[in-house]
Amino acid sequence: MPARRIYKARRTANVSAPPNGKAVKEIPNVSAPPNGMALDEIPLKRVAGKRGRDDDTVGRGKKTRDEEPDPGSRESLRAWAQGSLQVSWKTGVLTLSGRPRQQFSSGEGTHTVAWTAVDRAVQANLSGSKDVSAALVRLEEMAEHLGKSPLAGIAPPIGQQLRKKQGTDYTVSGVAVDNLRDSLASARNKKNEQSLNEAIKDFLVLRNTLPFAAIQGPAPGAAEGTYAQRLTEREALLQYRSQSGRAARALPRRTQAEIRFATWRLVDTAALLGELTDSDVTYESGLATKTFSAVVATLLEEISRWAPLSLQAAALFVPGAGTAENAQAIVASLESYLSEELSQATAEDKRAAAQWQREIGDLGQAASSPPETASAWQAGVDWFGRHKKAVEKQIRTHLKWVEAYGFAPTHVVRGKEPLTVTADFSGGTLRVAISGRPRSPYSGSQGSHITAWEVERLATENRLQGMTPEAVADELRAMYDECGSTPSAQLVELLPEEERASTEELMNTAWKALGKAIKDLPPVNEDPPTAGDLAPVVVKAVQAYQDFRNALPFATTFAGSRSGHGEGAYLKNAGNMSRDTLSKALFDSESLEDEIDYLGLLKYRYAIFKARRLEHRTQFNLAFPE
Repeated sequence: MPARRIYKARRTANVSAPPNGKAVKEIPNVSAPPNGMALDEIPLKRVAGKRGRDDDTVGRGKKTRDEEPDPGSRESLRAWAQGSLQVSWKTGVLTLSGRPRQQFSSGEGTHTVAWTAVDRAVQANLSGSKDVSAALVRLEEMAEHLGKSPLAGIAPPIGQQLRKKQGTDYTVSGVAVDNLRDSLASARNKKNEQSLNEAIKDFLVLRNTLPFAAIQGPAPGAAEGTYAQRLTEREALLQYRSQSGRAARALPRRTQAEIRFATWRLVDTAALLGELTDSDVTYESGLATKTFSAVVATLLEEISRWAPLSLQAAALFVPGAGTAENAQAIVASLESYLSEELSQATAEDKRAAAQWQREIGDLGQAASSPPETASAWQAGVDWFGRHKKAVEKQIRTHLKWVEAYGFAPTHVVRGKEPLTVTADFSGGTLRVAISGRPRSPYSGSQGSHITAWEVERLATENRLQGMTPEAVADELRAMYDECGSTPSAQLVELLPEEERASTEELMNTAWKALGKAIKDLPPVNEDPPTAGDLAPVVVKAVQAYQDFRNALPFATTFAGSRSGHGEGAYLKNAGNMSRDTLSKALFDSESLEDEIDYLGLLKYRYAIFKARRLEHRTQFNLAFPE
């Protein structure tokens, strides 16, 4: 696991000085609402008075506001709060970009649940609606649901409420509910895309103002988009498997662990635990427990809208399993994740301390001091250990809310760029370039390539690069002939019946397309093809050949790892590595093990590995000739 910067959220130091000189006791706390709370009962109240300033200097930096909102104008506040949000619902497809402004004058703060998870949940809910009216019905359901969410039921401590209200947009939360109610009414009346888009914006602003939706502090980013995309791709694989009617099988433990890790990376446990264990603000243990469990439940509910099968496959939430069993599994997974993060932070501190000692030795003084990442994580892990049973009990309560609304997604697939081939003989010899990915055996995802796809791409390019038209024609014929005898093609007989049928179909389709392209070449005993005639043949033949290579058994796997394996870094440094080291780095043996386990083919393990290693060696030598 790559080293990550762990931090503890920094907050304003002075929380005792409320706006307008009011004493703390004069500002009432917000009581926790009942489960049946309506939209207008969300505990976000406007506090009158002039804007104050935070003294936090750690966030994303002080931002000069070009346009300050007019506290007396709802429209001014509304436009300001929407920030950089761009929303476009068009013929059943919702596109989102940007974010609403955060409630802190020092910058965006950090979202407890990654905003990309919120984005994808809203997209999954509203994409696929047949018309504006249908999308509006869904949006109204979401708005009603928001008022019953665990986060809406949290009453932050007075100190935290004051810090929030002292920000630039201290009045925004007070009008967010009214804005959403009005925009929903307008959309019901107008029934057009523009009015629907405005209502969606107001919904996102309200979601962003929920208690503990974000907390003040630095937000350096933790690759949330990458982890969300891995879950999206895994979900596409699982949905493909489910929709194809194939037998359900449990994913290998390593794949399940990867899903759990990606899930927990979408909640900022470092900042959240830092806030709840902060000495500047006293959080009563019951409130801290409720807050932590509410954030966890919110994360699971958001993900259940766009990756429900992934959560089920990793045993993070299984509908019908019972709240006690689910809560226990969730807490056990969290405990394991936090321990892993603590271990990583400790190792990071040790490396920093060693560097610090070297600097002292080299310079005679400390050029920098080691970070206190491990101590911050230790405090959070200790808190979780002390309150584990209480957290589990609270999560059990929240899971009833998750199950009541979740697990009915309209999935939004974000795929890879399609395969593109260009061929040019303008210099007398072929210049060929391949980009994107070929047709996948799986719907919506490429799976996990055993031989890195960059190796396959380079191998094909190198076979043809710089050849004369006559030599290119001969090489294409040779590539067609090789398809029937390539080592992996023989493995199709080992596959389970349902896998074998679909794999054979994909291979045959691609091979026939390659053969059709080859037929456009002139016979061997006739004049060689001209460059103008050959270029389009090369494009069609290479596309079909790449499709065939990708359809081969175990070329790409369903059960393998979705995380990156650093192939790009290896390829960049290929000249500085031994061929043996580079070859091993570009062959994913762990994903191949997972697929063999998943398909129940352990007795054929040796034959499968032998064929795939022969395949890999051939392609690697073409991609990186000696």
